[in-house]
Amino acid sequence: MPIDDRRAAWLTGLRTSDDAVHRRLSDEAAHREVEALEGRLLTLQAELVALRRAVGVRDHLLHDQRVAIAERDARIDHLAALDQRSHQHPTGRATAARAGRAAARVARALVR
Repeated sequence: MPIDDRRAAWLTGLRTSDDAVHRRLSDEAAHREVEALEGRLLTLQAELVALRRAVGVRDHLLHDQRVAIAERDARIDHLAALDQRSHQHPTGRATAARAGRAAARVARALVR
């Protein structure tokens, strides 16, 4: 069966046109994929910078908290030392109260 040259030429032209369209679409898809990956890379780099800054802030807060805890512990130790000294050496008011009670005992003893 003979082949019609017009149809063969039309099919060849269609194939050529189709191949050109496929190449352009392939190039466009590759270009868009590269752009998408570059955009994702920029986003991840920005997130990394933000996370590093957040870690820096957290480290500063933890340092401040450690300093506050150390100051609190020092204050507790200081107050505990003051409390121990107060039990070892009575205050003037306690001494005066004891002296008053002793004087009252002497007075009661004299009255009897």
